[in-house]
Amino acid sequence: MGILYRARQFWQAIRIKELSQTAVSQINDQLTIAEQAIFQQLPISDQWHSYKVMKTVQSKTDDPIMLTAALLHDVGKAKSPLSVWDRSFIVLIERLLPQQTAVWGEDGIGWKRPFAVKTHHPRWGAEMAAAAHSDPAVRSLIRRHQSPAATTDTQLCLLQWADDQH
Repeated sequence: MGILYRARQFWQAIRIKELSQTAVSQINDQLTIAEQAIFQQLPISDQWHSYKVMKTVQSKTDDPIMLTAALLHDVGKAKSPLSVWDRSFIVLIERLLPQQTAVWGEDGIGWKRPFAVKTHHPRWGAEMAAAAHSDPAVRSLIRRHQSPAATTDTQLCLLQWADDQH
């Protein structure tokens, strides 16, 4: 991702407003009550991000599995929310020391916590989705959304592509 893209993300994150009534309605139409409860644990900036990912996926398919996975793909971040500064730190270090971020992600204590969230949020999100009785296919997509895409897995490729757009 380019620096201008990240700067725009940073600016949007500090000016973020509540979800629109239209967005809330579309989200609630897609998610079960239990899934809505875990979605609402996300910070507003992550809710907006997930909503935009869903809308991007929706431009390619109306598959309910894909739309739900798009909305819930980052829900694991609710276990240890990241500030705008944490996110900026991750991006900077990924640029400077890309191999080190994975190492720090395994030992996410203290200042390394943002890297642990980046590393583990897919698994945490899949566990949260399982507790909310989400479809196994949704849970699988959430768990794998940060993995290298298998070119034969069109659903994963679509989710990752949509995620990269926002």
